[in-house]
Amino acid sequence: MNSSFAVLLTKFSLLVVLIALVLQFTTPLIYPHTWGMIVYFFGITLISHKIMEKGTASKDAIDSYNATMGTTAIRLFLSLIVVITYIYLFKENKFNFAFTFFILYFLFTAFEIKTLLSKLRKN
Repeated sequence: MNSSFAVLLTKFSLLVVLIALVLQFTTPLIYPHTWGMIVYFFGITLISHKIMEKGTASKDAIDSYNATMGTTAIRLFLSLIVVITYIYLFKENKFNFAFTFFILYFLFTAFEIKTLLSKLRKN
């Protein structure tokens, strides 16, 4: 795995942690246990980036496409399972959980796409 991506992801995650910390004290919309979600997205982003990196290393455009679409689908379905499980098991803070979860989902997905596109432009 590209260690520069891991460093960028760590810096991005720390920025998200700081923003979440500020927002938790200023708005009631942020879920109280956002830290667990950030760890989840950090891990899933590292794993999906590794899979995409293998796919984009191939000279075959179909492999690159399959790796990108496959990791996107896996990430989406895993996240859907997490949200549905939480909403089913816990009755309190459902809206706050879903709101925070999907904001983080889009932030980490946008970060991964941005770094992937910058790498593809170089190639």
